[in-house]
Amino acid sequence: MRLFVAFNLPESVQRDIQNSLAPFRSFFQQGSVRVRWVRPGQYHLTLKFLGEQPDNRAPLIQQALGEALRETRSFSLTLAGFGCFPVHGPPQTLWMGVDQGSDKLKQAVLSLEETLAKSGYPKEKRPFHGHLTLGRIQRTGNIQQFRASLRNTAGAPIGPIPVTSLDLMQSRLGTGGPVYRLLGRAALKTG
Repeated sequence: MRLFVAFNLPESVQRDIQNSLAPFRSFFQQGSVRVRWVRPGQYHLTLKFLGEQPDNRAPLIQQALGEALRETRSFSLTLAGFGCFPVHGPPQTLWMGVDQGSDKLKQAVLSLEETLAKSGYPKEKRPFHGHLTLGRIQRTGNIQQFRASLRNTAGAPIGPIPVTSLDLMQSRLGTGGPVYRLLGRAALKTG
């Protein structure tokens, strides 16, 4: 099974994201950019991608998730600004960034990385960049013009969004895109 750890966004926030993307979508429809948008209801922040795992590893990963977050306090974050990956060359992924709360999100990810490393999972080599994937870019015209338009499209910040738990998710790839299933949830410390 294909697994990852995520922060799943509440439905009200998902609606706010959809509303903030309306002018963005029409902008792209007018130009030479083609984006395969993430379906509503599937917005999440991926914190750790674990890839293909044997079925019997899911409970062990869930236990490690709970252990990693045992001392992590709940916090809030704000989504703001647009960008794309990779930084150089043709853009492939369109995203919205994590603004306020990004430091606390990074701390949670570092704790998760440390705990999973004890169970044999390699630490991510790239620095963590909290972001919400909005879509996969399938075609762009002028890359410099596209990147400039992203920098000039600020959009209203979304949040604050309370982060009270993180989830172990399964991803099944299909012809209509990925289908996600919640396998387990680990609560952050409150109070």
